[in-house]
Amino acid sequence: MLTGQIAASGGSAIVAECDIVKERAQLKERIGVVFEEQNLYERLSARLNLEFSCWLYGLLESRVDEVLDLVRLRDRAKEPVRTFSNGMKQRLVVARALLHRPPILFLDEPSRGLDPISAREIRQTVKQLSQEGITSLLTTHLMDEADQLCQQVAFIVDGRLVANDTPRNLKLSHGQRALLVTLEEGQHCENGNRSLGEKTLSLDDPTDQQRLAEWIAQGRVRAVHSREATLEEVFIEVAGVRPAIARKDALDILLNKATLTLLLSPILLAVLFVVIGGLLGSHTTNVLVYNPGKSGVEQSLYSDHQGLADLL
Repeated sequence: MLTGQIAASGGSAIVAECDIVKERAQLKERIGVVFEEQNLYERLSARLNLEFSCWLYGLLESRVDEVLDLVRLRDRAKEPVRTFSNGMKQRLVVARALLHRPPILFLDEPSRGLDPISAREIRQTVKQLSQEGITSLLTTHLMDEADQLCQQVAFIVDGRLVANDTPRNLKLSHGQRALLVTLEEGQHCENGNRSLGEKTLSLDDPTDQQRLAEWIAQGRVRAVHSREATLEEVFIEVAGVRPAIARKDALDILLNKATLTLLLSPILLAVLFVVIGGLLGSHTTNVLVYNPGKSGVEQSLYSDHQGLADLL
């Protein structure tokens, strides 16, 4: 909805000074969108891909070299896109979205499916765009990525905004006022070095504060880390992931029960015919049998109950 691809179902929003309900055509001219799929012409070079987009939208081709420099692909511009790594292709998609100089760039899972090196290249590109004054709206399931790139983080669950703040504030507000201290113990390892241990100290406990000062004076402290929450831990806490998982497990159980009932129904039906036939004293039983190996329902006549027992 925010990119104008579908009509808003309700409410209102302003993006790049455009009303997404009343000014969808103008909105598309003022934003860039990087989709999850790399929809490029792989037999064409990187330059020809961008020049074709310029021709298609009536843009000056002089912009091509500028965006190639921006995403660090100028030296590979003449090579076919099919020879590019996934990270390079993703950077080219970003370059194409920037041809018309949009002030806002939407990125949908930009590093999904990329190896660590390619993902880092994409993140460096997004950081550089920020330095160029371009606002990026990033959707991602990778909390580390959001922590590295975003100045503001919003958590959306089932269409509801459940949290919205800076990454630092979110982590501090849901973390512990404690320190994790790595220090040398008295024992020595086989290599001659002292073994290391970890202690958790409360920032609000004067005794723990005194212990830390003593360890520092003794030269035993090797590292100190705060116990602030990660964005992943914050998301689990504020977004209610566990209840969602519980609901999924309950749904799986219901589906399994429904499947079991469907499989047992023909057998139960046949047993019912046997009982009814015995009560009526009939020597011939007419049974409708569902055969999974054939289409439709087969009708079979059994002159005695033994034949029907063999069926079961």
